[in-house]
Amino acid sequence: GRAATLDDQANGPVAAGIEMGANWDEVIVSLSEDSSLAEQFVTAFGTSGITQERVVHAIARYEETLITPSPFDRYLNGDANAISDEAAAGYTAFKALGCSACHQGINVGGNLYQRFGAVQQVDIASFNVQNAQPVVKPRDQGVSMVKVPSLRNIALTAPYFHAGKIQDLPTAVRIMGLSQIGKVIPDHDIDNIVAFLESLTGDWQQHAELID
Repeated sequence: GRAATLDDQANGPVAAGIEMGANWDEVIVSLSEDSSLAEQFVTAFGTSGITQERVVHAIARYEETLITPSPFDRYLNGDANAISDEAAAGYTAFKALGCSACHQGINVGGNLYQRFGAVQQVDIASFNVQNAQPVVKPRDQGVSMVKVPSLRNIALTAPYFHAGKIQDLPTAVRIMGLSQIGKVIPDHDIDNIVAFLESLTGDWQQHAELID
């Protein structure tokens, strides 16, 4: 949550050592050698000059177009048949358990900070050991705040959590129950909540086609 705007965020990954690890000056030289890209910059900015500021601005404006309305949106707008009965039951459970206290708003999250381990600490790695009892311990007062992620398209964005160690939604929901509300969520509720989460998978727009 360190960046206040899309432009601020778009500026970071290119030179970040743990991401692209590039050098902006070298990137600009490389991009400037692409004649077709230079023509697009003329159309967008009036001149062919490719600068860090313009690249960041263009990327941020592109990111603003990545809107993927989902079946759940149609359900909220009154189409009771837009999602399955299981997904509707999962939405009810999602709210009843208190998940919507953090995952809320138009993006079903992404607009506040919370501690991962609000009620108790959960060792994520312990969930990947077959037949092992997950390790849970009292909350550590030193747990840092993190930005609550949006749940839109969550079924497409595994692996989950900050360490990327959980591969499936049912396990992720189970961990959240223990960690954030201190409850063992029953399997049938987990199944329904996962159905609800899958209903948040958006419809691809024309500008967001998947390319092999």
